[in-house]
Amino acid sequence: MPRASSELSVTIDPKMLCQTCCITVRKMAAKQRKAGPPNLTARQLEVALTYIRYERIHNIAPTFDEVADMMTIKRITVFEHVVHMQERGYLTRDKHRSRGVRFVPRFRTWLESVLGQSKS
Repeated sequence: MPRASSELSVTIDPKMLCQTCCITVRKMAAKQRKAGPPNLTARQLEVALTYIRYERIHNIAPTFDEVADMMTIKRITVFEHVVHMQERGYLTRDKHRSRGVRFVPRFRTWLESVLGQSKS
């Protein structure tokens, strides 16, 4: 469903919005990589930030397919990054739910602060 911006009075395609957010997230991930949690690659950090950004916009966790579409990568690549983050203790995952990815509170707080800094 298209969203209307009250300031510009134009219709914005949600898929375009997600792609724009993904580009912003990619830039933030590159900047935060050095100051970020240990043992995460820039791409894994980008996946994590994409999850948090999606949850802020839609109030629900994304599926692997949705993250893959937003990042223009394959679903299996998102899955592999999530498994690596799970092995390192940054998230938990319910294997029997499509939206079962949950970040541990400390890492989630850090991700939220990274996204909060990007608005300034």
